[in-house]
Amino acid sequence: MPLVDLIEQDIEQAVEYFERFHQRFAHHFATTTRTMSQEAKHYSHGQLTCEKKGNLWEFEKTVPESESQSMQHFISNSPWEDDPLLDDVSQAVMNRIGDETHGAIHIDESGFEKSGNMSVGVARQYCGRLGKVENCQVGVFLGYTQASHRILLDRRLYLPQQWISDKARREKCSVPKDTTFQTKAQFGLELIRVAQKRKLPYAFIGFDCHYGQQPWQRGNP
Repeated sequence: MPLVDLIEQDIEQAVEYFERFHQRFAHHFATTTRTMSQEAKHYSHGQLTCEKKGNLWEFEKTVPESESQSMQHFISNSPWEDDPLLDDVSQAVMNRIGDETHGAIHIDESGFEKSGNMSVGVARQYCGRLGKVENCQVGVFLGYTQASHRILLDRRLYLPQQWISDKARREKCSVPKDTTFQTKAQFGLELIRVAQKRKLPYAFIGFDCHYGQQPWQRGNP
């Protein structure tokens, strides 16, 4: 017996919901001279439907009319700004599930196994998803919860000290020149401050144990 019984109407409805979702945020991927909204749509489509390893070449195989090179340009080089998009996403979340009595924001990190040494921030460091030290990238994330609703709203990519001191590698990977070292706990506090600036309503803040162990972190929010 299948876990989910789908009918044609379900598929049509899912396509309609996805199109409405894309149109809600499409304007963030346009400049006065060019729009990358179609590439953004293809990328989102791939993230939602690709069953294999989620890289752009696999997306190209499964998403109609998409090109991995165009999606790569969208991710790496196109000039749209992510902060206004995240502001808009936060506003949409507030409108749908924001709750100053039962809402909560949460800080935690996650590691992503990587080969090589040129993915920004990659190093041999503890990877929580694997439960061991491994070559990986680590991100610090802010999520919002209310009842059974869960959503990620913001992130920071952690750069180990060896990346901060490696000027040649930073330049080759287009890391901004003014980037300075910050601990993961400092990133956590920064994400909380941004959430407060966006006026996200919440009753409490949850931490992974590492973040909750910092006395200055517990006292600041």
